[in-house]
Amino acid sequence: MGWLLEQQQQQKRQQQQQQQQQQQQQQVCPRELVGSLRGCAVSAAAVAAVAAAAVAAAVLATAAAVSATAVAVSVIAAAGLSVEAAAATAAAVSGTAAAVTATAAAAAAA
Repeated sequence: MGWLLEQQQQQKRQQQQQQQQQQQQQQVCPRELVGSLRGCAVSAAAVAAVAAAAVAAAVLATAAAVSATAVAVSVIAAAGLSVEAAAATAAAVSGTAAAVTATAAAAAAA
């Protein structure tokens, strides 16, 4: 179970890093200037780098969620619970991973 906690903490750190990168982008280039790029110091490469970082964070978060699913299924199996309970837990964690990926993709597209 300590491993699962470590995975959750890693996911939280990745989300914080992604938020910091987005805040830095907003500080350098206010949203109202993004369209015209007048007075904006952010290049297309910097914007692409932030988007790539968001996608990378989503991939890592999804991998962490998949790992958490495997751990949860193992714990349920070790506890002697039903296969249905293991499947329901796996589906819930998989749904969370999909939501994390979709959120990061939306952030990268913004």
